Amino acid sequence: MAAGNGQQALAVFSGAFAGVVLALAAASVGLVVYSVRRRWLLAELLVVRKERGVAQ
Repeated sequence: MAAGNGQQALAVFSGAFAGVVLALAAASVGLVVYSVRRRWLLAELLVVRKERGVAQ
């Protein structure tokens, strides 16, 4: 940046920042899907255990 390449550095950093934001968004979606699926499977497990008469 001291050599006058501030504009070029800004373009590189903005691209990297966009990549980080995209990765965080993808991770958030993955976490939501994981949480919903986990709750669904745990609820199904409780139903099966209740049908079999297994104590919790």
